[in-house]
Amino acid sequence: MVSKIILYYLTMLRPVIMVVLMLGFIYTFKVFDIVYVMTGVGPINSTEVLSTLAFRYSFTDFQFNLGAATANILFVILLLISLVYLRMIKKDEVI
Repeated sequence: MVSKIILYYLTMLRPVIMVVLMLGFIYTFKVFDIVYVMTGVGPINSTEVLSTLAFRYSFTDFQFNLGAATANILFVILLLISLVYLRMIKKDEVI
């Protein structure tokens, strides 16, 4: 009985859960400003993420090719996850 109720609520909340997960994932990848301001990428690059790595390559090391490649990798990862998300949402649409 309880499992049926939980399954019902999860089924009804699935679109909301999907949107929250997708936005949370995108915001996680966009954490450049917080990491850079709070830790300055930390001691020995311990808090470095892809966005700060691209920034460091481009504007600190002046290796613009590596910075652009890192930014493109970040873009492709987010694009793939967004496409998977859109496919899952499209599957749930009712006509």
